[in-house]
Amino acid sequence: MAALLAGLAAAPARALGPRAAGVLLSTDRDPRVYTREVRLREAYLAWPLGRSSAPDAGWHMTAELHASGGTLTANRKGTWFATVGPVVALRTPGNRVQLHAGLRPTYLNDYRLGVLDVGSHLQFTSHAGIAVRLGRGLWLGYRIEHVSNADVDPANPGLNFDTFEARFEW
Repeated sequence: MAALLAGLAAAPARALGPRAAGVLLSTDRDPRVYTREVRLREAYLAWPLGRSSAPDAGWHMTAELHASGGTLTANRKGTWFATVGPVVALRTPGNRVQLHAGLRPTYLNDYRLGVLDVGSHLQFTSHAGIAVRLGRGLWLGYRIEHVSNADVDPANPGLNFDTFEARFEW
């Protein structure tokens, strides 16, 4: 523990701060009879986890810690949520395209949204996606997301989303 604290204290402040930010807009992939529309709106910050493999060496891996917050609405009733968890990406040579996946525990302020009951404040958000770098630091992407309480409550409809992402890295 002392070595970890000493390493953090010796690291430059820039290394400890977030290195990317993004905005996610989602719509329900499979609307159910009891919901007219379910939408997610989310913003995140990303911190690097360790060092990535060398980008000039070809395909390489990166890992980040994402912390996000946003709103979930169903049938015009909304709630806020917060997530935190790892995201791993596989990037092409030259950092032009990335495939990414993540799993984040999620806290919902209210789990009853009109007739939609997702069963618990505790949810898990998983995703898999692809992103393309358009310019210096700007990425646009698409991901499939799944939000579920992993059966911690019998009411667990699970929600699947088509999600579009804009991300900026610095």
